[in-house]
Amino acid sequence: MDETAERIAAATFELHASIGPSNTTISAIAEHAGVQRLTVYRHYPDELSLFRACVHHGLQKHPMPDVAEWSGIKDPAERLRTGLLAMYRYYSGTAEVWSNILPDIGRIPALHEANADTFKRFGAIFQSLASGWGLRGARKRKLEAAIWLAIQFPTWQTIVGQRELSNEEAVEVMAGSAENSRSGR
Repeated sequence: MDETAERIAAATFELHASIGPSNTTISAIAEHAGVQRLTVYRHYPDELSLFRACVHHGLQKHPMPDVAEWSGIKDPAERLRTGLLAMYRYYSGTAEVWSNILPDIGRIPALHEANADTFKRFGAIFQSLASGWGLRGARKRKLEAAIWLAIQFPTWQTIVGQRELSNEEAVEVMAGSAENSRSGR
């Protein structure tokens, strides 16, 4: 990516992270990047290409946790706690970004499509944390639901941001909830 295209992608990400995609205009992106509107269109002829560059920039600036950090942990409860702590630390550093972008993902089709790799990463995180528990049927479904809930930004935002728990306390709450969901009751 050339320098101008990178500046435009960075400006788009910064605006999306601070005011949200639905409030970001091409004029604002151009001004923030120090270019003309036509330059934005020359590098990114459509919304999807601009959003893909924005997401790429965002993931370079704020990489999601790497499943390899905890995938080798055999004990699923320990792996869950390790993975959740990595996710919650990630959210701590990206809370403003997620707060401003997440509401628009479902409303802007190109933004949703541009985040396909992000969704795949969440899927890989979920799979790594949900594997190895040795459950079937309803108990497996309940555990998986609890883990899926635990890795979501709005869950972290509620228990850390609103209820003012530390990341470590939030991990204990959500991991405990997931582990309790395994019971047959």
